[in-house]
Parts: sequence; C-alpha cells; structure tokens
Amino acid sequence: MDKVIGNEGIDKAYDDIYSQLPWIIFQLDVGLNVEYVNDTGLKLTGYTKEDIRNGLRLSDIFSLKDTIKAGKNIASYLLGKEVKPSEYTLVKKNKEEIPIKVFHFPIYKNGVPSGLFGMAVDLTEQKENEERSRKYSETLEESVRKDSSAS
Repeated sequence: MDKVIGNEGIDKAYDDIYSQLPWIIFQLDVGLNVEYVNDTGLKLTGYTKEDIRNGLRLSDIFSLKDTIKAGKNIASYLLGKEVKPSEYTLVKKNKEEIPIKVFHFPIYKNGVPSGLFGMAVDLTEQKENEERSRKYSETLEESVRKDSSAS
C-alpha cells in the first residue's frame, strides 16, 4: 500500500499532533521544495508558513554542501536504497546555524515517489556537551603530562 500525504499539506489532526512534538516534522516534494513544517520547526528556524507558501526550498535552509549531500541521500532513498539518518547544518532565517540529525521516509503516490516526510532533531545541546567533554579531556591530559614530566 502506498504511503500518501497529499500535496495539499498535512491533515489538521496530524498537524495538531506534530506541533506538540519537540522535533521538527517536515515534508518535501521531489523537487526539494518545503511543503510542510510543524510549529516546533517554524519556531526554531524563524521561518513562517508564508515563507513555505512563497517557495521555501531545501537549498534555502541548508548550506550548498549539505544541500548536495541531502539531495544525494534523498535520491538514493527514493530509489529504494537504505540511507541512514544524517547530520546536517540547518540555516535559520536569521542565518544562525544549528546542527540537526534528519530521519526521513519516502512518500509514494500511485506507486511513484512524490516526496519525503521526515523528522529533524536539534543537536545543539549534544554538540555543546561533546565540545565541553573534549575540552575537559584535553585539560586532563595536559595536567597528566605536566605531572608526568615533573616526576
């Protein structure tokens, strides 16, 4: 059975549910145009429903490098290949960048890929914790080296 989400957008009942989630929920068409973003995603990114209606594209919210990477991953996925969730840098409307991890699923209409439905998780806090941990490890290693050379 085909997984179908119409080009008219997300059903109101689903939109209400998706807007309660702490993750970005989105839908793209096969041309990588953004068709839907839940309220969580709109708040986090600063984009609006009007921006989407006016033609927000994946290339507007990803760097060129990440747009190419995402395009290749999406094409592979729509061709039936397994693609693992990937990390990207999302560019907010104010040009601030945030790290995200994207999970996505193809949408089929009449047996033909018609787009992508997905979820993105903000990795900002995780990346900050990793950086603090890295700095702490470096400081600890430096301290051990100093103690070893003083002996």
